[in-house]
Amino acid sequence: MKVKEIAQKYDLNAEAFSRYCNHGDHGIKVNFLTSNVSDGDVETLVALYRQFEATEERKAKALETMLVTNGIGFEGYRIVKYCGVVSGDEAQEVKSLVYSSPEQFSATVAELRAAALAKLMEAAFCAGGTALTGVDFDYITLDQSKVSGGETKTDKMMLCVTATGTAVSVEKE
Repeated sequence: MKVKEIAQKYDLNAEAFSRYCNHGDHGIKVNFLTSNVSDGDVETLVALYRQFEATEERKAKALETMLVTNGIGFEGYRIVKYCGVVSGDEAQEVKSLVYSSPEQFSATVAELRAAALAKLMEAAFCAGGTALTGVDFDYITLDQSKVSGGETKTDKMMLCVTATGTAVSVEKE
């Protein structure tokens, strides 16, 4: 049965279901050329997809309410479990400061920091955390220099932002 037909029959979001089927982590063989699933695997695949959807929904809700601090705790909450140190990284090639305005560079840094924080929060959720403590950001630049006419020029660089913290589970006091 084709993936689109399965989505229609079981009232699933066809695009999201297709992405899930092609991801391949579910253990069901999906023919990538024809997008076919054997009839005996359809029910299992649909059940796994619905489980995946429910997990993604829980994760989205948890990330919306996740507490984040660079300190060691939260007023009115107590830490009931330490889930481990987690990190989130983001990188992008950017124009060197010489070739870009400070506003452009600052906007890029802010975007990368937000993306690294989002990945950090997702890592905390995956580790079983409901909050993050000790959040810190580190910034790395890698110049891409070239020699032209005997002069070294750096017109682009790689900017990397790493966010780290401790995933914890908290309860209201």
